[in-house]
Amino acid sequence: MLVDVPKPRWWKRLLKLGGFLFLTGATAAVFGYGVLYWLYADTLPDIPRVDEYRPPILTEVVTQDALLAGEFYNERRKVVPYERVPKRLVQAFIASEDSSFFDHLGVDVLGTSRATYRTLMKKLTGRGSVQGGSTLTQQTAKAVLISAEGYKAATQRKGWAGIRRKIREALLAQRLESALTKEEILYLYLNNVYLGHHSYGVQSAAENYYRKDVKDLTLGEMALIAGLPQAPSAYSPFMRPEAAINRRKYVLRRMLDEGMITKAEHDQAAAEKVSVFSVEDVFHGFAPYFTEEVRRNVVERYGNKTLLDEGLKVFTTMDSEKQRAAQEAVLANLLIVDKRQGFRGPVQQLATPEARTAFIARSKKVMGEETLAMGRFYVGLVTAIAKDDLTADVNVGGQLARLPLLGMRWARKRCRRRACWCGSSRSPSCRRRWSASIPTGSTWWRWWAATTSTPTSTTAPSRPAGSPARASSRSSTRRRSRRWSGRKARSSSTARSSSTIRSTSTPGSRRTTRRSSSGK
Repeated sequence: MLVDVPKPRWWKRLLKLGGFLFLTGATAAVFGYGVLYWLYADTLPDIPRVDEYRPPILTEVVTQDALLAGEFYNERRKVVPYERVPKRLVQAFIASEDSSFFDHLGVDVLGTSRATYRTLMKKLTGRGSVQGGSTLTQQTAKAVLISAEGYKAATQRKGWAGIRRKIREALLAQRLESALTKEEILYLYLNNVYLGHHSYGVQSAAENYYRKDVKDLTLGEMALIAGLPQAPSAYSPFMRPEAAINRRKYVLRRMLDEGMITKAEHDQAAAEKVSVFSVEDVFHGFAPYFTEEVRRNVVERYGNKTLLDEGLKVFTTMDSEKQRAAQEAVLANLLIVDKRQGFRGPVQQLATPEARTAFIARSKKVMGEETLAMGRFYVGLVTAIAKDDLTADVNVGGQLARLPLLGMRWARKRCRRRACWCGSSRSPSCRRRWSASIPTGSTWWRWWAATTSTPTSTTAPSRPAGSPARASSRSSTRRRSRRWSGRKARSSSTARSSSTIRSTSTPGSRRTTRRSSSGK
């Protein structure tokens, strides 16, 4: 029996305990991974081959002179080769989403553990922030699952279904890492990632936000796009521009910390003004009726799924210039016909200041930076009528305009007064009654200043279409008086006064009177 044997020091015992726990944990992890792989490996979709990669892409309708007339899609995506994507844009995504992308094997264990810890602390204490732990490879795996199983099944978050989804994503990510190169994974990711406002992939985002090709983006524009995958709605430059700018600053700072850009490039990109464009509605803005007929023809031949997912290129016989001329001619003549039917009143009446303010705000959003142009039609808000009842103030998308009311003489009503049409400058009282039918706060579906001009004479308004002409002689008056029973005397008096033309020569000359040849 050994006596006086020195006991091992405490740190050696602690080291042995740590080694034992590590080996036990590693064994349990390997065993657990084997069980999970056995349970879920057979349910995973096949790894896509890069040369056969065909995600849903948009269908384009092109005119005879190579202009875009319409787009049809479930997901607005344009696939671009990895070589066409700027290197700085790739670096921006890596810096903001997965800085260790080229080092891990599909799953970042440390990053996932850190994200799990922060999420638990957020739920327990209500403080801190939730951080995502998915790598770019896992996000690509998620896109593969969505394309194979549908969005709802591949994006479940709560309960056991959410845990099961994360396990399958991790397993598929490791398969992707073993089957594809890092560049091929980036190619799949950059063409699949959702970036808000119908934008799937970097090419579609560049067109939607900046109306540029992806290779023409500036560093600031790249940083803004690279910051969108985490929360496209929360960082939308349209709905939350300040949040988008802050997110861009974060991406640029991460690129600077990783040594991807210099301090001068960082400062220049951070100072760039955010100027984005809304998604262009080509279908409704160019030739909607022609394009709709083309859509029906394609659906009848090939089916709706083929139209929306297969990325067809439809070439039509339409000449864009002739189509525009035809549409303008049809619209102009429809307006003439509409005027003949008479005025039907404003589109709506906004009685409260709050309703008018909300309407102007919506109009500003629709108009954007567009300025009022001659020949275009707008929805305007009547804000005031001049005291002399000759002009009306109209607000069109925040832009103020003053319209002559004489340009709306076609909308006047028949007055009961003899030989008078409401709106005539000869009758101020009639003008007041006519302008009262255009109350402040009413909205109009077209802006008449774009189609009419102020008459050169304010004393001789033109006769509305369909109104009876004045009699030029007593005989014509008698014929009309037989048609209008009970009004013969008054009509004769009107005709007698209207057939007399008085003219005054130079000052001091004699006033002369000339009667018509039919008068006695």
